[in-house]
Amino acid sequence: QHVLTVQNESAVSGINGIEWDAIEVASQFMEYWPEEDKHTLYSCARHHSTGEPLPQNTYEQLRKEHGFRQATMLNWQIYFGTVDLRLHESFAKGENTSAIE
Repeated sequence: QHVLTVQNESAVSGINGIEWDAIEVASQFMEYWPEEDKHTLYSCARHHSTGEPLPQNTYEQLRKEHGFRQATMLNWQIYFGTVDLRLHESFAKGENTSAIE
């Protein structure tokens, strides 16, 4: 998505100004669909210049490595939740919610 853009204005370059849900589409697609819906994956997983479909052994490798480092990602989510809770418990009424100190 943002890799395909050329823009010198920082306010609209890269992923700036794009809803986060739209940015996450490719990530969510590759995270869940190879495991859950082979047919949909194969409907669009083709080589960019030859049009050849995704090789079966590559698909099997994707499925095999699906759970790799899930515990690490769980630890990150716990950390993010901890930070979020700390921010909420230390927030004072009237405080600038955009300021990070």
